Amino acid sequence: SMSADTGMSEMLVIATKREARPTQWGPTEILCVNLNAAPATMAEGYAIAQEIAAIPASSLQGLLSSGNYIRLTQTEPGFPWAAVGNSSNELADITSALLNGQAYDPDKLQTHQLAVSMGTLGDIATTGPTHHNIGHPKGGDAIGAFQWTPLTELTNEPAQKAMWAADGKGQIAIIANPTHGGEIVRYALAQQMVKHRSQWFIKRGMRWTSQATAVAHTNTEVHGGAAWTALNKLASAEGKAIALFQNSIFGGIIRNAYGATQKTGRSEIQIGGFAGLPHPLFNEDTPRRPASAGYCGAAL
Repeated sequence: SMSADTGMSEMLVIATKREARPTQWGPTEILCVNLNAAPATMAEGYAIAQEIAAIPASSLQGLLSSGNYIRLTQTEPGFPWAAVGNSSNELADITSALLNGQAYDPDKLQTHQLAVSMGTLGDIATTGPTHHNIGHPKGGDAIGAFQWTPLTELTNEPAQKAMWAADGKGQIAIIANPTHGGEIVRYALAQQMVKHRSQWFIKRGMRWTSQATAVAHTNTEVHGGAAWTALNKLASAEGKAIALFQNSIFGGIIRNAYGATQKTGRSEIQIGGFAGLPHPLFNEDTPRRPASAGYCGAAL
């Protein structure tokens, strides 16, 4: 039984409930079956179920008459689910390799270890406050420290600026301009918010169909907002590496595997989830390599 009018992807989980919650999480193998369309009749559903039941236990991936299947291993509760809703087994392999710190070469069917190990974004940076504390847009509910007005509507240069909104047409490069100017509403809270301004921002709701940048950099320190979350305690070199990676196909694949993708063409991450975003540890010490080796890090 599948919903007919939600416009959102759906997943049916078939599992055996444990008698008790495990104290230690071990690797859990999950068979993911992706259907091209929901069964139209009970007879079709029965035929698909029979086909799924016939998948050999030793088979890691393959095609079905109505879709595809792939086995994935969860190393922690609830993650990853990257193979769910993925019609390409090859993309699932690429995603799995990246999550394990490897770049997959689909031409030679080989993986190559990344120069730095994988960790999480929380190992490199902290995230700024939620937009509810930063403030509210002009005309909205009067919450937070500032009232934010689009810079295009202001005649004077405001002291407080923010990367408040997403702008698919204007934010097409890593270096971006703030979108709003702020007027203090709650002074004590505003003093706290100023301490969390940054020059590095990560987008909460990435819309692949119209937005170009997942991480942006501003020339001066400004606030985050409803669309952008500030990254704090971040060195300049590390910020550049994060921006390059997050705006690359590699970063996009990982974000799509980690974020909420129920809405077609989107990958959404809440502020509390950014710390767990899988990410190369660009702040770790690695052996120095000469520029002649062609290592992209030499350009940073």
